[in-house]
Amino acid sequence: MAISTVILAFLTPSMSIVIYPTAILIGAAQALTLNTGITLISDVIGLRGASGAFVFGCYSFLDKISTGVVLFIITNSDLIKHSKSFVRWAIVLVPSISLACAWILILIAKTNEDK
Repeated sequence: MAISTVILAFLTPSMSIVIYPTAILIGAAQALTLNTGITLISDVIGLRGASGAFVFGCYSFLDKISTGVVLFIITNSDLIKHSKSFVRWAIVLVPSISLACAWILILIAKTNEDK
């Protein structure tokens, strides 16, 4: 994910052919992130199958709501009307900030081995 955002930050119209391998990187990063999230939720649920569907449903709902809110904020921002590079930097910064927050949470989270 970090590599693809760096590429997107410095992409110019003359380098448009680079978008194809970058799209593959973005797709692979999204698939890996989704798989990791579902695995973490499965670890939290454990063997409690009755509540598992509810937890996965809440996860899916919150994912769609948060994505919709971020897209709404980006598309309705006044900056998008005044700056041509706003969308580029939104595409670069939103995943990068999310990646940094996830990395910090992983570093400070306690595991079962720590207890």
